[in-house]
Amino acid sequence: MKIKIILLIFIMFLILALPAFAQNSSDWTLTGINFMKASRYSDAIECFQKALKLDKSNPEAWCYWGVALSKLEKYQDAIQCYDNSLKTNPNFSYAWFNKGIALGKLGRPVDEILCYDRFLKLEPKSTEAWLNRGAAFEKLGRVDDAISSYDMAIKIDPNFSDAWYDKGLLLSSCSRYYEAIKCFDKVLQLKPRDAGACNQKAILFEKSGRLIEAMDYYSRAVEIDSYFTEAWYNKARVLYQLQRYDEALACYDKVIQIKPNSVEAWHDKGVILYQKGRYNEALKCAYQALSLDPNYEKAKQLRDACLAELQ
Repeated sequence: MKIKIILLIFIMFLILALPAFAQNSSDWTLTGINFMKASRYSDAIECFQKALKLDKSNPEAWCYWGVALSKLEKYQDAIQCYDNSLKTNPNFSYAWFNKGIALGKLGRPVDEILCYDRFLKLEPKSTEAWLNRGAAFEKLGRVDDAISSYDMAIKIDPNFSDAWYDKGLLLSSCSRYYEAIKCFDKVLQLKPRDAGACNQKAILFEKSGRLIEAMDYYSRAVEIDSYFTEAWYNKARVLYQLQRYDEALACYDKVIQIKPNSVEAWHDKGVILYQKGRYNEALKCAYQALSLDPNYEKAKQLRDACLAELQ
């Protein structure tokens, strides 16, 4: 802990001291990069502007100015900086990569892919670029191209869990459950305590009708992350299908404890209470759901059913 504090103090010293010693464009660029490491993006931009006053053809200053703007979610302005960087150095791969990211944020996947293609000509073994390229193809609904990109990332680094994860999600969305399960198996082999992967594998088992296995993996997910509301909710749904109602109620209570404004959890809890003949409690759940969303039709139906039973 003491070492970390000393390092932090040293980094802050460098950030504060470097501007006083900056003499040329490269110095100001380095100072700006250090400000970015401290998440001081406005200060970083001032440094990059000073760097460019001294040398307008500094591609690093243009590029990192763009990165700082992206951090501030000013993506269109960031793209202009990346373009200026690439005018100076068309082979500056980092500018192509970050321009692709900015274009993706603006919902322009076709142009995004073109940037990753240019980047990959320069750095063909970048797993992150192949991953992002796959995600961009997904946005266009080009499943085969997306899978090919994920596969390329995996070929370069078989232990790249993010690529296995995203490929699994895509295969799941295409109802290719067996293949998707294999992907999440690989993720869990690499990261045994990945709650998200456990949840996704459970979803696939549930869709395949393998409810016991689904419940087991939902249980693993919430054991790893006890605040994982989606997994608690999914586990409750499976327990309901297995007619294990008391256990399902306990899961819905956990969801509500973590996320009190979950309309679905209040409603679904009410449904089970209604089926158990506990109409007053079910009615309270229906009213709670309607207080959160007055237009939730299922809660209205549950309310009316409870009132009919209580008359």
